[in-house]
Amino acid sequence: MIQVKDNPSATRLNDLMSNLYSCPPHRYHQPANASGPQRRIAIVGNAPPVCDMAKTIDSADFVIRFNQPLAFGAQYGERLDLLCLINSGGQAEEWLRNATLTQTEYFKACRQVLFPNHPTILDRYHPQSIALAQGGATSHLTEELKGWIETAGKPVEVVSKALYLQTFISLKLPWRDLNRCWLSSGILATAHALAHADENDRIEIYGFSWQGWEGHPWASEKAWYVAAQQRAALWLAT
Repeated sequence: MIQVKDNPSATRLNDLMSNLYSCPPHRYHQPANASGPQRRIAIVGNAPPVCDMAKTIDSADFVIRFNQPLAFGAQYGERLDLLCLINSGGQAEEWLRNATLTQTEYFKACRQVLFPNHPTILDRYHPQSIALAQGGATSHLTEELKGWIETAGKPVEVVSKALYLQTFISLKLPWRDLNRCWLSSGILATAHALAHADENDRIEIYGFSWQGWEGHPWASEKAWYVAAQQRAALWLAT
């Protein structure tokens, strides 16, 4: 799970995001099967796989996946340490209404859940979008979803509002766009990994296409990943 240390070092994240905010003092816990000083953290998106990467991904020391993971148990492997679940909108409402999420193989496999959108960010910048997605309801369902998931035995963490804003600023978008676009779960989970991983950990990105829902700033996010790879903050297998 998450292990707190006294003196965090988040050089890569700070370099990438210009030290605009402090990073949370957490690290991904060293799993029992991790070997050597450098660990591999695999972040696996939901773009259709172009080849079988199961063995490569499953051999990582820590694996992050999203929502309903594509090709789980197939080309993208089956290891799952941290499951990033959207905590607002129609998808969150469907999970609560149908109560099927906790019965899935990928939910059972994960050790911890991450919500990408902090309640303060949702309340301040996206109340109208939430209302439209949820049939007029203005609640983002974070607390309801968190309680349900924790009752099912999985601890839940939420991306901090400071890290959300820090990531947004690093995309170099106009400030007014905070109300107009949503950062994707992918980039928020990646920023979370950069903040929580040890400095010499290798962060690997699989299955990212930077395409999909039009509310995400895909072009800016893709440029962010390219810049991160150029600074050796992460490695793009996509």
